Amino acid sequence: MIIIISSQKIHDAREYSCNGICDKKISIRYNSFTDEFKCTIMELLRIIFYYYCRGYSVETVHKEMAYGISRCGGIDMSKQMVLGIYSFMREIISERVIRDIKKKKLGGAGFEVWMDSYKLNLKTNSGVEEFWIVGFIERETNRSRAYLTNDIKVDTIALFIAKTVARHTTLCTPYYH
Repeated sequence: MIIIISSQKIHDAREYSCNGICDKKISIRYNSFTDEFKCTIMELLRIIFYYYCRGYSVETVHKEMAYGISRCGGIDMSKQMVLGIYSFMREIISERVIRDIKKKKLGGAGFEVWMDSYKLNLKTNSGVEEFWIVGFIERETNRSRAYLTNDIKVDTIALFIAKTVARHTTLCTPYYH
């Protein structure tokens, strides 16, 4: 396996080529999400770092990539590309969170889950709207979930408990412990 650095088809300009019988060429990007973006893998990793670790806005990342990345000049990258990468990362995070929530409920045999609710009165143009935050926290691991609702009826709370708390869990609330 040799690395071809002058490839015109790939943004990184790097392909792996079999110098044996098969003569196949393949990029590290092949069949991955990185193939979707027209920047190098290093640039993509830098943008992902800015998103996850620094929480930079699209404008800040665009300026950083265009002007501050090296002493000899920046990278020609549009704000639209940075926004596309940010949107893709948010989608990945959302899918992962939803999958994890569906996969594992809080609590279980021998675990305590604490539940509480908090009322919010938010001023709007049409007056004051009432919202409730219903939160759950697993005491042993500090895993948590929260829901925003404008309906605090018993049926709604029971639905949140059924979605969030596993069977045989000790449920602690301010009303019953």
